[in-house]
Amino acid sequence: MEKRAAPLTAAERNRRYRERQKTAEDWPERSEKIRERTRAHYAANRQAILARHKANYEANPEPQRKYSRDRAARDRREFLDAYGGRCACCGETEPRFLCLDHVNRDGVRDRAATGGRNTGIIRRLKKQGWPKDGYRLLCANCNTATAWGRVCPHQEKENSNA
Repeated sequence: MEKRAAPLTAAERNRRYRERQKTAEDWPERSEKIRERTRAHYAANRQAILARHKANYEANPEPQRKYSRDRAARDRREFLDAYGGRCACCGETEPRFLCLDHVNRDGVRDRAATGGRNTGIIRRLKKQGWPKDGYRLLCANCNTATAWGRVCPHQEKENSNA
């Protein structure tokens, strides 16, 4: 009697299917067609899709909130790592004290462009590859001290000692 192989799990079937799709020679053309079809479906059914998403959020708000909190925390950790993880002025490393400083004093304009949310600024900087030009990491004390073009007390001490 011939022994039959165990049936594939759904995950294994999906994995094998994706592998076949990736290796297909016409993948770029097909993926663009899929994208176009998805965009057309969304455009035709936008209100229903948004209503379904809203109903899902209202029925289960906590998982959505947890996802948002986790994403914001993950983005903040990446942000701190990308900008050195320490205050550019005094060297403070406590993550809760560190914040973004707009070197060119254009923070108001920057926040307005992202809807006034710091998470929006962080996500935009992430998409831009964490640009260093015009931004630096400062602790809350140094950031407050340098507001309105003032010099940080740490810098004053260094300048007076020199």
